[in-house]
Amino acid sequence: MTGELLAVATAITFPLANAMFKKIDNLFTPSQINAIRTTIGAVFFIIFAVIFSQWKFLSLINLSLLLILLVSIFFGQIIGDTAYFTGQESLGTTIALAISGTMPFFTFLISLIIGVEISLTFYISGIIIGAGILLISKSQLTQEEFSLKENGSKYVLMVVTLLIASISWAIALVLTDIGFTELERLLPQGEQVSVMGNAIRLPFAAMILCVMGWKSQSKGKNLDSNSTFSSYRDNKVIGLLLAASLIGTALGILLYSEAARQAGAPFTSLMLTASPLFSIPISWLINKEKITILELFGLLLILTGVALILL
Repeated sequence: MTGELLAVATAITFPLANAMFKKIDNLFTPSQINAIRTTIGAVFFIIFAVIFSQWKFLSLINLSLLLILLVSIFFGQIIGDTAYFTGQESLGTTIALAISGTMPFFTFLISLIIGVEISLTFYISGIIIGAGILLISKSQLTQEEFSLKENGSKYVLMVVTLLIASISWAIALVLTDIGFTELERLLPQGEQVSVMGNAIRLPFAAMILCVMGWKSQSKGKNLDSNSTFSSYRDNKVIGLLLAASLIGTALGILLYSEAARQAGAPFTSLMLTASPLFSIPISWLINKEKITILELFGLLLILTGVALILL
């Protein structure tokens, strides 16, 4: 039951961090936000790996496990998150949420290919949660500023981008499950598996994302130079960046890794898809976004689907 609770906690931390990032996303590109949050997360795990004396076990990690850990974060943090932020920026949160909700399908497919058994309850729950997401999407779709008629080719490109994010997350989740389970087998009993694993994975992702963020053109450059300078130095902006990165990347990835290891990739993917259950109330509290009747019905369906796999 611990793994299931960790998956629920993960589904809360990611929307909370995204709602906080949304308040400052006009100052940074998706690549820059991803680079900042990943770098802060990497520093967090390196510090804790030192505190828990994890580096002495580095020699136990073989090449195949190292590749699994690095490839998992490459697909999840570098490809998946960057693609999602890019698609969300163009199509809006609602459409991005609906398309990225296909992640459990790809997770189940990959799990079946590698021989993982998935119960019928998971499929039923996935259908119910998917119906809830569709209701939420229908409710908010008219509020999106993106016009399919005027930007048809860009729309198709962004849909493909979001599907790439969904597939990448599924690959990352399955590999994280495999990698951290193997790491647990190698490390002495009682050691901090997730701290060690992420202390290896996050710096690798941070280096690549920092290069991507450095090459991307800052949105802030389109603003008045004085206001831009002050915005970058503003304590509120720095505080939001730090808090959102610690919640969504440091704590979020710690919970995500443990959930994948203890509850498995299929269960964790369903819980992450059910994130609207938490993201809509969080967005209402932080960004004052309204909640409609259809969204409430959608939330009830998602809650039903979640309860089905938890009970």
